[in-house]
Amino acid sequence: MKSIKNKRGYTLLELLVVVLIIGILAAMAYPYYSRAIERSRIMDMLVLLGTERASQERYKLTKHHFTRYWHNLDAAPFRVSPPGTDNDYFNADRTEFYTRGGFLSQKFWPSYKVYFDQKEGDHWFLVAERIGWGGYDYTFVRSFDDTLAICVPNPDHADSVTLCTDFMGVDSLDKLPGDPREGL
Repeated sequence: MKSIKNKRGYTLLELLVVVLIIGILAAMAYPYYSRAIERSRIMDMLVLLGTERASQERYKLTKHHFTRYWHNLDAAPFRVSPPGTDNDYFNADRTEFYTRGGFLSQKFWPSYKVYFDQKEGDHWFLVAERIGWGGYDYTFVRSFDDTLAICVPNPDHADSVTLCTDFMGVDSLDKLPGDPREGL
């Protein structure tokens, strides 16, 4: 029979090495994890942009013009209510919609401020600006004349530039298409 004296536990140094290795692996994995979460937010937002663009097109068929007001659309986002009712997902005149919580508890949660933008004549755009904490600063712009949503990063924010270049399938910031609203 073996003696109980021969059994020994882990030393403090061994435990510290294991904790250090786990910490290094977690620090290396976190940027990839946060980018994957952000990409899932982008995909949700792009589905919303496509739905709202189609809803605007249906509105134009019946009224012969587009609208800035979310409550006029037949496929309005979740929790849309007419002006004058209390709703944290919209600004006061219902021209901006906040996704994934928006302005709750006196601060912006990671979400998008989505609104319609009109430039010179009848050039309309759907715009989704990234707001709230989370480390990203970019805007998606989708023209009503085009099916492509353009990611426009803040050029001073490296994580946003990396996210947009990766999402748009280009190598560098200078190869990203510009904001289509500025070309008019």
